[in-house]
Amino acid sequence: MNKKIAFDIISVIYYAITLLLVILNKSMLAMYSMAIGMLVGSVVCLTDHLKENSKY
Repeated sequence: MNKKIAFDIISVIYYAITLLLVILNKSMLAMYSMAIGMLVGSVVCLTDHLKENSKY
């Protein structure tokens, strides 16, 4: 399985859980969850970009 596909599947599950937290009125926990999810997504995107453009 491709790493990108696996990450996308995990992301969908993670954000579905975040949606469930919003529905259950756990707003602060949902906000922490969204912030962590966005940070992890950005770090993965950055590392992929750096690996593609690496000279080594």
